Amino acid sequence: MNTTISAASGGLTTFLLTMWVEKHEQVGALCNGILAGLVGITAGCDSADEYWSIFIGIMSGLIYYIASKALPSMSSDLGFMKIDRTDDPLDAVAIHGVCGFWGCVASGLTRVYVQGNDLSVLSGCVFGALVIILWTLACSTLIFFPLWLSGLLRVSKEIEERGMDEVYHGGLGYYIGEEGLGTVTPNTHKVIVNRELDFEKPQVSNFGNRIITIKSQEDKKDSFGGGNNFAKKSNFSGSNF
Repeated sequence: MNTTISAASGGLTTFLLTMWVEKHEQVGALCNGILAGLVGITAGCDSADEYWSIFIGIMSGLIYYIASKALPSMSSDLGFMKIDRTDDPLDAVAIHGVCGFWGCVASGLTRVYVQGNDLSVLSGCVFGALVIILWTLACSTLIFFPLWLSGLLRVSKEIEERGMDEVYHGGLGYYIGEEGLGTVTPNTHKVIVNRELDFEKPQVSNFGNRIITIKSQEDKKDSFGGGNNFAKKSNFSGSNF
């Protein structure tokens, strides 16, 4: 019950806050708010009561919304490496990182004010969260820093702009209007996509209403470095929302 209450509180908080601040509804904000509430209640689910579950969910929704707006605009210069914003399109850091830290603190609060434990339990929860952060940073640095030095950490900027969903996985992940990946017609709510993309391997796929054909184009020179590449033309029709 505590899990459900916190999830519902987090989802409603984020959804209503988005409507109030941004003047429109967002299903994505509702879903991520639910996830934030789930993350926030996990550590202290056994020690919280229904009122604390509501409070934890509301705080998780607020914390997620603030973090999701603040993190993408933050940048830092470490001297040897400049970090320009947070590359996190799924808000994983805001949900699992920031709300996860809040969940550890909330677990200590419920164990003190609901179960009646000593304040040392709260300090232990905060200390444990900090240890987890340091351990994660250390292990992540050992794995990702060599990949960054060798140039294997990221794909090329051209692939980023075209979208890895299409380049590597053969489909669109998001439909974001005429200036982006597709066009949504308001009358039929159908997605019509007509794009030319360059690929390294020829593929042919036909699933559902999605027809993907790739034809060889010899001697085509482009931003991928020239050579023999392949162009994919994706036609999306009849895909209803």
